[in-house]
Amino acid sequence: MKRSVFNCAGLLSVFVFVLLSLACPVSAASEPVYKSEEVIYATGFEAGPGDWSAEEGAWEVGPPAAGPGSCYEGAQCAGTRTGPSVVGRLVSPPLVLPSVAGDEEIHLRFRHWYSYGPDFQGSGTVEISHFDCQTDEWSQWEALGDSFIEKSTRWSPEDVDLTAYNGKTVRIAFKSDSGNRDDSGWHVDAVEIRKSGNDFAAEGATAVRPTVTSFKINNGAATTTRRRVFLNNTTTGTPTRYKASESPTFAGATWHPYSRNPSFTLSAGAGTKTVYFRVRNAAGQSTVKQDTIKLTNPLGGTWTGRWTSDYGADSGSLKLVATQTATGYTGRLTVGNTECGTFSNLPAKLTLSGNTVTCTAASSCAGQPIQLKFTEGVLSGNTINGYYNIYVSGSHYDSGTFRLSR
Repeated sequence: MKRSVFNCAGLLSVFVFVLLSLACPVSAASEPVYKSEEVIYATGFEAGPGDWSAEEGAWEVGPPAAGPGSCYEGAQCAGTRTGPSVVGRLVSPPLVLPSVAGDEEIHLRFRHWYSYGPDFQGSGTVEISHFDCQTDEWSQWEALGDSFIEKSTRWSPEDVDLTAYNGKTVRIAFKSDSGNRDDSGWHVDAVEIRKSGNDFAAEGATAVRPTVTSFKINNGAATTTRRRVFLNNTTTGTPTRYKASESPTFAGATWHPYSRNPSFTLSAGAGTKTVYFRVRNAAGQSTVKQDTIKLTNPLGGTWTGRWTSDYGADSGSLKLVATQTATGYTGRLTVGNTECGTFSNLPAKLTLSGNTVTCTAASSCAGQPIQLKFTEGVLSGNTINGYYNIYVSGSHYDSGTFRLSR
């Protein structure tokens, strides 16, 4: 892929100063009147990166040399360079979001194509930061929804609700982490932010009230180990919005642009979950449909055991604390009685594929980097048995077996 140069200095810094000055007025000003659907911002990267910036050289603009083969539209789009351990954000210029009232909403929409490894061996995340006029600083980056993992099969549309940030000055970021793989990463095109009105005038005066004819979670699966599920539905009457919630009253839920297979994050904790679903258009709302799925937690909790080296009689204690997330698990690993003492509470990448568990962590000893890889662990009920390998400065140092129980 052709390398592009991102430049946020010079003229852009002046632009940011002026924009933030306008976005933080001393006295209140009257709000402009918006149409029922208004484009707040749009770019297809056809003129290059423009005011977007790239961290660590992870992103570039041009025709993709790998992955999708071509952009979603036009000749140029934004994409990550390939290679393991490539991490960085593609950051938008500061954008002033308008205020909303009633059913008005603000949404980020874009097309993307991605190819990462399974089970969080790389991921892409949409993030946001807002400018605080009191402290004169940008807030920390926060994720907007779940990360994208594994692979897409085509350029697909994505919609992110920004309504909660109305009236703020924000930056949007596409953060890509290639993990330890050399995949094609993430490609983004046709980025826009829109504000929709609450009169539905554009949806047509002859609309027919929609009906949900079928609704299934994960295509009717009985169980899932991941909190992120998909709400498969079929409808009549051309709906334009949907709403989903685990509350029968839809408490706290918001309307989203309609999709036949939107994602939904189940509440934490194992057990049977009920999701309620309805759609609407200009003619009104459908009746509510519901479905259930059992969220199981085969890795969640605290596991303790021992490791035993293949070389001599060395062994030590082992502890893994696993927490279920929307799309998998996170872990904390403690390894005792090593030649470097005890490695305590190390952040660990934890995956479950079928009944195979993989746990990897990193630390250092005497100034040298250490990788701890507990792989091929076979999960059977409340035990995990597998193998480990230790690498010091990239060279193999030790291997053996491990056993954990809960």
